[in-house]
Amino acid sequence: MPRTRIALPGRMIRVFNGRGAVAVRDRTVTGLQGLQFPPHDLPGYQFQLVLVEQTSGAVIQDAQADVYEDYLQQLLATDPQGELMPHPLGLNCFSGVLPSRVQHIAHAAGSDRTQGWILLLQNAEWQPNRYSRTGTFHKRVGSDYLSLGIQTVTQTSATDDEILMEVRIQNRGNQPLRLMVMPDQRVMSRNAQGGGWVQAAEYRDQFALCWKDTSVTVTSTLHVSAEQGWMWHIEPQSTGKAGFSLSIGGGSADLGTAPPPERLFVRLQDCERAARDRLAWAQSSLPKISTNLPKLDEFYNRCIETVLECRWDRENFAIRPFYAVGSWLSTLAWDTSFASKMLAILDPPGLRKAIVAYVDMGIMEHSWLAWDNRRFRWYAQSPFALAQIIDDYLRQTGDTQLLDQTINHASVFEWLKRSGVEMHRRFARPDGLFDFGPGSEIMLELRTDGYEHVVAAANGLAARYYQRLADWSQQRRDSETDNFTAWARQIEDSMTRVLWNRQIGWLDNLDGAGRRETVLSYHLFDVLDGGILPDYQRRRLVDHLSEGEFLARNGLYSIAPTDTVHFDQEDADWGGGGQYVGMPLRLSETLYRLGYAKRGWDILSRCLRWTDAFPYFPQEIFAERLATPGAEMPLELAAGSGVQAIVHGLFGLEPSVSGSLTIHPQIDQALRPARLVGYQYRGHRYDVAVKSSGDGAVYRDGQFAKPLAGGEAVRLE
Repeated sequence: MPRTRIALPGRMIRVFNGRGAVAVRDRTVTGLQGLQFPPHDLPGYQFQLVLVEQTSGAVIQDAQADVYEDYLQQLLATDPQGELMPHPLGLNCFSGVLPSRVQHIAHAAGSDRTQGWILLLQNAEWQPNRYSRTGTFHKRVGSDYLSLGIQTVTQTSATDDEILMEVRIQNRGNQPLRLMVMPDQRVMSRNAQGGGWVQAAEYRDQFALCWKDTSVTVTSTLHVSAEQGWMWHIEPQSTGKAGFSLSIGGGSADLGTAPPPERLFVRLQDCERAARDRLAWAQSSLPKISTNLPKLDEFYNRCIETVLECRWDRENFAIRPFYAVGSWLSTLAWDTSFASKMLAILDPPGLRKAIVAYVDMGIMEHSWLAWDNRRFRWYAQSPFALAQIIDDYLRQTGDTQLLDQTINHASVFEWLKRSGVEMHRRFARPDGLFDFGPGSEIMLELRTDGYEHVVAAANGLAARYYQRLADWSQQRRDSETDNFTAWARQIEDSMTRVLWNRQIGWLDNLDGAGRRETVLSYHLFDVLDGGILPDYQRRRLVDHLSEGEFLARNGLYSIAPTDTVHFDQEDADWGGGGQYVGMPLRLSETLYRLGYAKRGWDILSRCLRWTDAFPYFPQEIFAERLATPGAEMPLELAAGSGVQAIVHGLFGLEPSVSGSLTIHPQIDQALRPARLVGYQYRGHRYDVAVKSSGDGAVYRDGQFAKPLAGGEAVRLE
């Protein structure tokens, strides 16, 4: 995806290969920032290369980003010498204009400050674990032009804590280029006395930086080195190639051993191969789709890539593999539940490990599991989400032995039961409704009150939880079956009797004093599924999915703008101005399953616009503009719900614990012909083909299995 199309700041554009990540610096050709190789995590890290042409003494810095950052911090201010800060657009127009933060490079190179220039970015492109850039420098220095073109490719290793960069420089001039290449790396931290950001790291030499328990050592394939850098000779009208490695180690006391530079290009090829292998693994595990709408196919692939961007494979993580919620290196059941159907197809063993970890840390005690096994915080959503994940896993795999696995002296099923009993003891009122107490932070973290105490959406999820417990208990002839059934029915009955707002067709919340509060949050649509609501209530809720209420240009509003009490533009994923990426996609799948195919496509089709602006999908996207708050995560595991909306919604594949498979495609005419190939289920491979007419066929293991006619569902045992 070209950088010009990406609606993310550079710090949110990652290069990632399953083991470690680094972000790019906008406006630079070699700049990187914010490396993340746990336990080494340096948000303030910055790196770029400096070129010093030895014949002319010209210093060519890749420091456009520094100038912008300095200028924004000290707009129209003066430095101690009384000189104006350089305007970013004035660079290379006036000799000697260098940002104050990076003047030390010119001095270190033995050059006069008046000879500093800036390398200019031309184009950049993101691919999985590959960020490619081109740049130019073309200035008359002395009596001749100093003219060069530069290309860089940055990747991260899948096997070592290493960032690699290939650099090609084309000498467009008539004289040889005699370059000294210098690494410029820093760790920036906030100045305790104010005044912006300052360098906070120590240096062993020009090539090794140390910050607390982390070190970064830079090596190069350029063998001839000077005290401050490497020497690079490029003949006129020719191109030179060099490689650079940033090796992450354990601080000044343990710099580690940098990998041998002579094998650097081999390691770059290994990075490329590992990234392609990761994509090929996903392609071999998940079904492939092709429709009459290429944008839908692209969207499907970007949803898969987003999940892969969240998949860490490191030996020091609490779970391996570790499906992080996003760029935050934690996992929790709520986010995972938005992608659990996809993960059950893609990586059943990995999903099983996550389920075991969620149970192990205490269903009623913690919700967040960090990469290093720290546990913290509890969300009311977590038990309900865990039951959803387990149900999805059982339906896809048939591995019912999971419920009998012993964890901390009790089975998974026993822990689910105990959690159900504990929730009822903690939260149930005499009428069966759950009162979760004051404050929205246990639920959605809204900035307005009213989403607390008796929350309709959470009560619907609790009823569904007890329904599942009752089903699993009945299969095991457990004595608690009747209790779970009774609690589920009591919640459902009280939701209708106490919370239903007949006037607007909505379910209200109750505050601590029992007063009604109407919050038009799309969270309530989570209760559409599972047989919790009567048909008339379901229809009234679906009617709210209309223009001007929840429907928006790029998906959904998390709170309808018509709710003038609670709508805001801050935390867009739940507060109103936008959406948590999983919500519209899961709702689309639900609508397909309930027979509202046109409404399901209406929502899904709006989300396809995300491919215009994002290489992978961030945690939240504004409803009316293709942007995300810069402080949020640049990617979100819940994007896997887009795969589910297409596989289980649009193509209508519905597995069951018993092993039967129902297939009910509901594909809009504009999308036909459409094919889904390679859905793997219980030892068989299924393909679904739908013709332009709407008829089609289902194939099992390459052989015709059932016809599809008139949009009717078929069932295979």
